[in-house]
Amino acid sequence: MAKVERRLDGLTSMRFFACLAVVLYHYARDLTAGIPLINGIVGLGFLGVSFFFVLSGFVLTAVYLPRSENGVIDRKPFFLARFARIYPVYLLGLAMSLLPFLKEPHGVGGAAAPIVLRLTLLSAWVPGFALPLNPPSWTLSVEAFFYVLFPFILGPFLRSGRWVLWSLVGGSLAVGILVPFAVHLANPSEAGDSPFKQSYFLPPLHLGAFLLGIETGLIYLRGEIRPRLLQVAFMLSFAVLILTALSYRSLSIDVLHQHVLAIPFAVVILWVAVNDQRLTVLKLPPLVFLGEVSYGIYILQTPVLLLSLAILNRIGWPPPTQSVKSQIFYLVLLGGLSALSFKVLEVPARRAIRGRGESGLVK
Repeated sequence: MAKVERRLDGLTSMRFFACLAVVLYHYARDLTAGIPLINGIVGLGFLGVSFFFVLSGFVLTAVYLPRSENGVIDRKPFFLARFARIYPVYLLGLAMSLLPFLKEPHGVGGAAAPIVLRLTLLSAWVPGFALPLNPPSWTLSVEAFFYVLFPFILGPFLRSGRWVLWSLVGGSLAVGILVPFAVHLANPSEAGDSPFKQSYFLPPLHLGAFLLGIETGLIYLRGEIRPRLLQVAFMLSFAVLILTALSYRSLSIDVLHQHVLAIPFAVVILWVAVNDQRLTVLKLPPLVFLGEVSYGIYILQTPVLLLSLAILNRIGWPPPTQSVKSQIFYLVLLGGLSALSFKVLEVPARRAIRGRGESGLVK
């Protein structure tokens, strides 16, 4: 097993682009309606979540497997490091989301159940509670599920045969794709509380993307890569992503909502990791920094939107979803506050919680 110590800044930068796609999907789709390719990319921005889940499996494997003893990880430091990585900014996003409740007659008491589920990272497990209070943070329930599983499955993954691994990955992806689609066929309601919409958030249905990331990380660490084959796979995957973006209006978003494009994402991640030293654009310090703060951008996107709406209303500008200049204002404010939270909260809290901290392939 190859031991890899150098950082993969290209993947850090890619994380920013995936995050930006999610933000624009939520709050800028209508602004790009006249530009087919851009509108398609923005319209499929929700798939950035699938990219994150695959990337999470890849990064955890690439970082922790070389430090482990045949896949056996010291669980306490691992869980502490994961908590330090996600919870401080997650808590900030939740606190900002509670501010509007202070004006309500019952205060935050009227949101007691969602608050408890958010604080315990269990909101995505309970139908109807995935989205209340900072909707994008439902994915952290899924990530927490992955983190709990990872130390227990890495060793068996490492020792299993290749066919067993790919059967597990393929089966998990198939279940994650087909179960919600079957639910949708049985009840094709588009309401937010429809069975399909609720089943989409369940963490186990996203496990296939994470397992695919682990397997991709194993391929990377083992050096089981044929450069020409990887190049062809990357070109095909890139073409699939572009064609999907160009034709997304004619595609069933309900099908795409699960991890139909997880394999192309895994190929792109592997290609970027293998070619990291040559991808000088992705290694530019500003892009790498944006990748570092992308977690804050993702978690704070909705609370900062509410703040932006309040400011824009005061100065007489339209909402960010309806105006390019307002959208630019929102994105700059979101980036600025995320960078600030990264410097004054995320990094200091991470160091305080886990001590000296850990170096990683992806910041």
